[in-house]
Amino acid sequence: MEEFDTPIKKLVYPILINAYKTKSCLEVYYAIGKSASELKKIDKNEEYWGLIQNLALSSAVINIYKIFDQSSKKYKKHTLFEIIEFVRNDKNISEKITWWMNNNRAFVSGILEGLWFGSKEELLNCALKKEEFLNVLYNKIIEVVESKSFKKIKKTRDKDIAHQEYIESYWLKQEIKTLPSVKEFEKIINFAVSFCNCMLIYCEGGTLHNGSKSLFRTTRRKIAEDLGIVDIIESSENHEKYKDWYDYNE
Repeated sequence: MEEFDTPIKKLVYPILINAYKTKSCLEVYYAIGKSASELKKIDKNEEYWGLIQNLALSSAVINIYKIFDQSSKKYKKHTLFEIIEFVRNDKNISEKITWWMNNNRAFVSGILEGLWFGSKEELLNCALKKEEFLNVLYNKIIEVVESKSFKKIKKTRDKDIAHQEYIESYWLKQEIKTLPSVKEFEKIINFAVSFCNCMLIYCEGGTLHNGSKSLFRTTRRKIAEDLGIVDIIESSENHEKYKDWYDYNE
């Protein structure tokens, strides 16, 4: 991603970095999971890859929680809630809204798909009214935070990963081990990225370029090297047999 040089970019940039870190962690976690049977069968560095997978998942939980953090307001944080407050207090933004609507409507429609809206037109039509627009987006953030998937993430983060709370209940122990699917994690990440880019367009008419690369394929290749099968899966004669090796399909 490019350098940030405006107040809104300074707020948004660390959140996008966190989102892409989370996505990378999930790609590593999922890539190792897809390779579990091969690693177990050959018994090749299984414990090492298991540790990497566990660390990747823990990091994903912590990073995704940071983006939606609502804890103590004693210190300023890079969160979606902080962006809402910044835009609400910026008196100059109202002058940019008409330009934003007239020049970015089609592009914004694409971004809004990640914001959990049933009707994109509903949000686009209220965008000229700054307070209404921000209230709608704020309520959408709350919807994410109150979702079952995010609550699971928060509970695991609070009771196990961040604090290692002493827990006697067997059922609670099982509950905090049950995290959402990779697909649900990605839905929340996509919301955060879409929200940040929506605010950038709203304030400045542009987005920050995502220069991050997928780590799924990289991880799968490293595992193939570890198993000594990289030449086999990449050979033309085995193309059909191993055609799914590098495919990310959750």
